[in-house]
Amino acid sequence: MGVLGGTPRKIVEDGRYPAPSPDGKRLAYVSFGETIDIANADGTGARQIAAVRGAQYPQWSPDGRWLAYTAGSLFDTYQISIIDPDGKNQRPLTSFATGSIFCAAWLPGGRRIIFAYNPSPAPDGADLLSVSVDGGEIRRLTLIPKGAFTSCNLSADGKRLVGQLRKRTERFGRHRWERIGNQGTRRSPSTGPRLGADVDPSLASRNAAVQQSGHRHS
Repeated sequence: MGVLGGTPRKIVEDGRYPAPSPDGKRLAYVSFGETIDIANADGTGARQIAAVRGAQYPQWSPDGRWLAYTAGSLFDTYQISIIDPDGKNQRPLTSFATGSIFCAAWLPGGRRIIFAYNPSPAPDGADLLSVSVDGGEIRRLTLIPKGAFTSCNLSADGKRLVGQLRKRTERFGRHRWERIGNQGTRRSPSTGPRLGADVDPSLASRNAAVQQSGHRHS
């Protein structure tokens, strides 16, 4: 569909979590929840690059050389992995013992990936972390006592972090996003720094490391 509206046109069958490539020529998506596929932007030339049970959130690296994605289920702990567009060099970046992951996005430079991670079964706590694609080192970016980031992304210029924060009580952040039933989201005022505050690509390297045990975070 065009940005000004019009009649929707089906591009691929049962394509979930669509992710356009940085050059706009390719589209990565999850097919039937079991495979990661890549097609041309118009839906032609679709091909499977990996069979991944419970795959979610495929995201292209800024240079288009890698795809990051999450995968997991009720019985398999969610992890962050990467793979190249040819379906080669697939490898996990995390090894959490427990927990869930709710989003993923690349930081500028393509060396780290941010994601929202909840180490426990409780659905009301998920902080933003980042992981290195080089060695899997994990860093904490936020510490929210009672709240969960349910989405995360970067602005087009890569300088601002945008996230949807679901909270029950305290109001953290000058702007927070709240879910209003099934009707979408709204932005409400608060005090303190903005959730969409400027992102310094070196931020991750200045935060304490997070152990991948699913039990302790520093």
